[in-house]
Amino acid sequence: MTSLFQLEAVSKTFGQGAKAVPVLRAISLTLDHGELCAIMGASGSGKSTLMALMGLLDRPSGGRLLFRGRDLTAAPADDLAGIRNRDIGFVFQAFHLLPRLTARDNVALPLLYRGTPRPVALAEADARLEQVGLAHRRHHRPAELSGGQRQRTAIARALVGRPSVLLADEPTGNLDSRSAEEIMTILTRLNAGDGVTVVIVTHDPSIAATCRRRIVISDGRLCEDSRPVLDTAVPVPAERGRP
Repeated sequence: MTSLFQLEAVSKTFGQGAKAVPVLRAISLTLDHGELCAIMGASGSGKSTLMALMGLLDRPSGGRLLFRGRDLTAAPADDLAGIRNRDIGFVFQAFHLLPRLTARDNVALPLLYRGTPRPVALAEADARLEQVGLAHRRHHRPAELSGGQRQRTAIARALVGRPSVLLADEPTGNLDSRSAEEIMTILTRLNAGDGVTVVIVTHDPSIAATCRRRIVISDGRLCEDSRPVLDTAVPVPAERGRP
């Protein structure tokens, strides 16, 4: 089976000439369908830049980046946008929800941008909110939601287009430990139950420990790539039968 992502000696440099700053240096790795992977590293190590390249939000300065076997290193911007739209969902630390919209409308927004009829988009948004345990809060705006609920809304929005891969950049960074546990329960269930490939950028070893694979970036270089065997699953909060 063709790998989902294949990076071949990928590098990324910002600036030019004397002001050039290398951020990634000859990163080579392969990510297969259905993986649950953590990318770790200190602040400034290049882990978020690596995720941006995998999410087709930026281009490498050197090397090759393949998605489903297709070399996208020099692909037209419209092609990259189309792949992001169809195949990749994004979750960020800061949620990026529109404050004037309800949770339901925030989740439906990507489908509305695609031209999906509003009733269909709203029905799909309801299904995704149900999936993350927020159906009862669908008519609430972000200011009326807790941090964990906002992140669950953001995950539902990322899933509404039914992507094959979910890229989460510090998804628990703004959350308390209980909310962080709930978010990780959702992400691991999406991976195990629905087969969604999940890649999580994190600086938290406890979050990385829930992932079957850990990639460590240091000073722009790949310094560790391991697939540890988990001893325990992420616990489900006692008061809920679902996330």
